[in-house]
Amino acid sequence: MWKRMRTTGIAAGLMAGVAIAGMLAGTTTLAQAADRDELDSFPIGGFRAPIKVIDVAGWSKEDRGRVHLWAIRTTGDVSNQRWIPQHGGTVNGHDLFRFINEGSGKCLDKSEDSPNGNGNVVYQHTCHTGPNQLWERIPFNNSPHTQLKNLAGGRCLDVEGPTWQDGATIHVWDCYSTNGEPARSQRWNITEGGFSKG
Repeated sequence: MWKRMRTTGIAAGLMAGVAIAGMLAGTTTLAQAADRDELDSFPIGGFRAPIKVIDVAGWSKEDRGRVHLWAIRTTGDVSNQRWIPQHGGTVNGHDLFRFINEGSGKCLDKSEDSPNGNGNVVYQHTCHTGPNQLWERIPFNNSPHTQLKNLAGGRCLDVEGPTWQDGATIHVWDCYSTNGEPARSQRWNITEGGFSKG
């Protein structure tokens, strides 16, 4: 389940757990939100236990710091695997989110260095108001998984290959699904602490 925290200003912040993760001033950290006791349930179905997550390589705090697939860690400094979703409006009746890494304070960003297309790289970058940092959450009726479609170019967050090895590249690709489920490489779970590979 997602946890939603009540905030004032441009958008409501959403917290999501360790399982896959400008315009919004006064970003609220996970600890601050818990301290203020402002969490309530946002029911969108039961999620599976995470195994792989989106990880900022080497705990980078730099713009264009690489993000990749990695096994979830539960001890030590896990801040590079924690993402704080912040609500950024709606499109097509779906919620839009910006994902902020807890360790670096930077946002999940689709590169605009080349024309929009399959394989455009995804990395972290200083948060801003551009559409390449906004992700449309596409729910599936009877599935615990969701797709995340980038507002710039309309392609989905995807694991290259697909391969589930540590270090697998995260990029965008045409959104696709079969039998009422997102493609395996595009299944994401929103859980307590971030978002994970479904």
